[in-house]
Amino acid sequence: MPRAAALGITGVQMMLLIDGVGGRGRGQGAPVNVLAKLMKVDPSFVTARSKLLERKRLLRYQAM
Repeated sequence: MPRAAALGITGVQMMLLIDGVGGRGRGQGAPVNVLAKLMKVDPSFVTARSKLLERKRLLRYQAM
């Protein structure tokens, strides 16, 4: 993903930003378990990748 490279992140991290932060177009964000189900991965995978995005200040955790 060229846009991901421009931000210094992976394609998976870009998907998390698009699906998670954007709340699938609603701007509301999404819970880790929902993102994991959409991506067909374990929630711990989503959490680990999300923490990397948080360190880069591209994502912020918020209680839902």
